[in-house]
Amino acid sequence: MITDSGVVPPPVAPITLTVVKQALHTIGVRSITMACRLALVVMITRTLSTADYGAYSIVSTIGAFGALLCGLNLSTFVYRAVPGKPSIEQLRIFKTAFLFEVSLTLIVATLFLSSGQLTPLLRYLNATAYRNVFVLGLVLVVFLVANSECTTFFQAQARLERSNWVDFLGQAAWIVPLLALRFGGLPVSLRMLLWAQLLGGVAVAIYAAAHIDLASWWRLKPDWSMLRTGLAFSVPLIVPTMGVNSVRLADRLILSHYASVAEVGIYSLAAVFINTLYSFTAGIISATFGPRIFAAHNRGDERQRDRLQTYMLKIAVVGFAVPYLILCVTAKQLFPLVARPDYIRAAGVLPIVGLSSIILIIGYPANYMLTLQNRVVLLATLDVVGMVIGIGANFLLIPRFSYYGAALSGVIALATTATFQYMYSHMLSRLNFRAIFSLREEMALFRQCVARLRQEFSPS
Repeated sequence: MITDSGVVPPPVAPITLTVVKQALHTIGVRSITMACRLALVVMITRTLSTADYGAYSIVSTIGAFGALLCGLNLSTFVYRAVPGKPSIEQLRIFKTAFLFEVSLTLIVATLFLSSGQLTPLLRYLNATAYRNVFVLGLVLVVFLVANSECTTFFQAQARLERSNWVDFLGQAAWIVPLLALRFGGLPVSLRMLLWAQLLGGVAVAIYAAAHIDLASWWRLKPDWSMLRTGLAFSVPLIVPTMGVNSVRLADRLILSHYASVAEVGIYSLAAVFINTLYSFTAGIISATFGPRIFAAHNRGDERQRDRLQTYMLKIAVVGFAVPYLILCVTAKQLFPLVARPDYIRAAGVLPIVGLSSIILIIGYPANYMLTLQNRVVLLATLDVVGMVIGIGANFLLIPRFSYYGAALSGVIALATTATFQYMYSHMLSRLNFRAIFSLREEMALFRQCVARLRQEFSPS
């Protein structure tokens, strides 16, 4: 971008004081979340059998998958459309999407239960003993859709502090009373876990209502005409998002069918450690940089957009890879401390599960670029290819290698998708590899941030 005088202004620093503050806030809240989630894992693996944990994992995965599919992924349109809009238009977009997604999910869940399709599904999964648990899981899907919409809205507004607390209430706050019951000597059942999670969804709704200007939200009329544009953007993007989630869903369903629910429990323990680590590291980075990347693109500042993409990739990879390697080295010593002996086998598959997350992180810039260019049909097509290859690999590898086959299938699927996304987005030519492999600029930015922090907090 060139000014009227013909002078090219210096680029805006990709890491500002606001970015640092929001990243620190996110780290703090997610530290608490991670502690609660790890405490939950310890409680589950010391209390529930591997079969019970496997059933819980399947219900949770179906919930995440159902929340994406039933809401037609409209929250992605909110994330894309809200940045840069006037506040009243932001609220109107959010209300329209929220009402549509929640209503549609309620209808789908009701029709599924009334159609009697739950019984054959449970027979396929060798999980007929868990009917009531799966019914609660369907109710949970509705709350997950609402929670996702609220989180996305706050993220799109770059109000990461609010989205962090929404995430905490939905992901971790409900664990605290369960831990209190457990320490009080009361048994914690699988059904209690799901009821507590439902209460967490209620807490999210109350918190979000208190911070979205509920009075204005209530008065605003939804813009139903916006749905055509929103769905045209979001529905094709179901496939890219579903590409990751469907492979994760498929591996557990296929593993349960060919092996047992108990094998799903072993695999899920490794996955929950990796997912927690991912959420605490790369997840923080993408949540911090994402709205700014979209905003830079929306105002036509391609130079700043590409700088942000470069730094997001660098920080996310390093931030995840270092603790991941430490976890792999210490897993055999760590798992006996947190789980019953029948869970220890999860340590062996942990490195392969983590490799999938590294590939997912590496694919961030290419995925963002195709999304920013509104090439959603192409993005969907590429993800279909990766998804089909991944699910096919599940059917080939799981019968022979059990949960190791499931983990390898995830790596194959994500690697395929990331490779094609880079090929078609041409993102490699936009990344600054000199900045990726250099520490000099980071040190200069760090000194700038420290100086600005001193100025802000020093006595006047």
